[in-house]
Amino acid sequence: MLRWLNEEMKLHRKVEVLERDLSNGYIFAEVLHLKGLEPQFENYEDTSSTAVKIRNMELLEQRFGALGVPFSMSTRRAIMMEDRSVVLQFLLQLKDFLRPRPKGTVNNGKTKVKVPEQSVKARVAAESKVPPRDVEERFGASMMQKFHPTEIRFDKGFDMAVHLRKFEQAQWTAENKLNDLDHQTRTTKNGESAAGYTAARTHLNEKAQFMRDWDQEHREKWKDTQVSSVNV
Repeated sequence: MLRWLNEEMKLHRKVEVLERDLSNGYIFAEVLHLKGLEPQFENYEDTSSTAVKIRNMELLEQRFGALGVPFSMSTRRAIMMEDRSVVLQFLLQLKDFLRPRPKGTVNNGKTKVKVPEQSVKARVAAESKVPPRDVEERFGASMMQKFHPTEIRFDKGFDMAVHLRKFEQAQWTAENKLNDLDHQTRTTKNGESAAGYTAARTHLNEKAQFMRDWDQEHREKWKDTQVSSVNV
């Protein structure tokens, strides 16, 4: 896929890390533009900010929808979160959609691009009034009902990026707490080990000093005994 993007498509910049460089959606838009399928390419931005990612994904959803290519919310979210498997899967589907077809063959996208099962479940769950038991499905349903970019369109004073960041931040906070706990545990163990080593060393020094004093005392007594023997 890197060869296809860098050598065949000849993008404006080299793609080095697939999931990172495609996470803002700009490369997808550029591919469509080079194929003559995105006439409004100037509306996209090539930056890594969350707001730009969401805006690019919103534009891509509209464009792919017009082309008949499924581009679900779960797919967009996974791409923004740099899920390599999802990025690679969708890129393969896009490449297949764009490949030349024999004359007389109509490619409407719907018959060639497989809709991920997870996105179907998310849409069904979004239409249901009962929250799904599965956490991933419930997350998708909640995002569709409350935070869908196409419904917000950044014109209602609603910061979409804040809500998207909450999920990652909660995970990162938990990871940080776990790392702090591990560090504290190691520090405590190291402190206890150092204290134990110091106590043992002190004890041995005291014992050695006692033995030296004891030996010196007996040596003096032995000298006195020898002097007494000579005098006798």
